[in-house]
Amino acid sequence: LPTRLPLSSRRRRESDEHQAEAAPAPTVAAALDALLRFYGAPARRERRDPVDELVLTILSQNTTDVNSGRAFESLVRTFGPGVQWREAVAGADERDVATAIRCGGLADQKARSIRGALRRLRELYGSITLAPLAALPDDAARVKVLTEMHGVGPKTAACVLLFSMDRPAFPVDTHVHRVITRLGLIPEGCSRERAQELMSAMVPDERKYEGHMLLVQHGRRGICPKVGVKPPTKRRRTKKPTTTSSSSSSRSSGSSSSGNSSSGSSDSECTSKPYAEEVHKLAKHGTERSQKMRKRKTVTSPH
Repeated sequence: LPTRLPLSSRRRRESDEHQAEAAPAPTVAAALDALLRFYGAPARRERRDPVDELVLTILSQNTTDVNSGRAFESLVRTFGPGVQWREAVAGADERDVATAIRCGGLADQKARSIRGALRRLRELYGSITLAPLAALPDDAARVKVLTEMHGVGPKTAACVLLFSMDRPAFPVDTHVHRVITRLGLIPEGCSRERAQELMSAMVPDERKYEGHMLLVQHGRRGICPKVGVKPPTKRRRTKKPTTTSSSSSSRSSGSSSSGNSSSGSSDSECTSKPYAEEVHKLAKHGTERSQKMRKRKTVTSPH
């Protein structure tokens, strides 16, 4: 007698069949163009000293910019004005450093990383500076020096290069990783480190700063329905044609009614854009994609 395929095999086959019918993923250029139309060109951040940028980026891990900024100010205020705080922190007790940056979260872990990084720079160059990085032959060598420090990963190194040395790096933080995953610009399950490698290769050097800042801004606002970037989605097959037409008509009426109810809100401002017909696609398709991923994780195996 023919045996029934295991649940995991059936699910994998159905997933492959749906994938064959999936809408194509937007290109990186198309996604960045849509974000640029909606948000406008991002302003250039104030260029900090590379050491300050390194410490501030470590402080920004797993917290908000507001908290990391407060922690940095507290660190400088506690250990001295100007650049004196660097030597003071390198020679201070780790617990005192943690106390100064407590408002930034994960204080003990970050204090160890900051103190270790400053000491490492002093060992390498005789003083706490990153100026010698400019003399290295390429960015790979610069990243190698930075990531050899405890607590400094590829994202932190890329932030130092992009924001303080004006190098074409593409940091992938939590916000960027969430957005590019849901847009299908990277494969599902791709780690942040691998995502950073892929995006660094796909985004032209002249658009790396712009692209990173736009994706960060969009990620912080949530995957909103306003931008008009359509993530790749898997189309569900329907058994009855009449159901498809009725559901599409109900969706059309629902979208029109929701558009009327949102007058006066920020959504209505977006619908006045030239690309108004696409503004609600992102929320709709992003939600479907998230629901499908959650459903796939919660399916239990047969007893």
